[in-house]
Amino acid sequence: MAAYQDQLTRVRRFLARIEQHNRPHDEYDDDMWSFFQNCWHVKDWIKYDPGVPSSVRTSIEATVMGSPHLMICADLANARKHLVLMNPRIGAKHSHKNYRIVVGESSKVEYLIDTGSGTKVDGLTLARACVTEWERILCAIGLSA
Repeated sequence: MAAYQDQLTRVRRFLARIEQHNRPHDEYDDDMWSFFQNCWHVKDWIKYDPGVPSSVRTSIEATVMGSPHLMICADLANARKHLVLMNPRIGAKHSHKNYRIVVGESSKVEYLIDTGSGTKVDGLTLARACVTEWERILCAIGLSA
């Protein structure tokens, strides 16, 4: 398995974690933001993986810049990593959390993400779209997902 595939596998594990809500909210919060940080950095794993063709490694930054989902992911990852987002790509940010509690069932946390264009998307929906986008990009550039 190539190094970048290890990172993508890690991203999928974090996605599986955020699809499960049956744990304390702070643990869910950690997994949500860890997902976006790890997801965004798949590009670095591709960029520095010696098993990836040189032409792909040098072009991956430009390739991901064409993905609105991954640009949102980048802003979220870098804002969490650095506390303050100094160089936003599109101005996406965490908007707020909703807690949904159904009596007799488990609670659910929804993270609403401001996409930078004024619209909002649920964090889990965005996370799934980011994984799908990585799979699409990898296929398009001839790498295994």
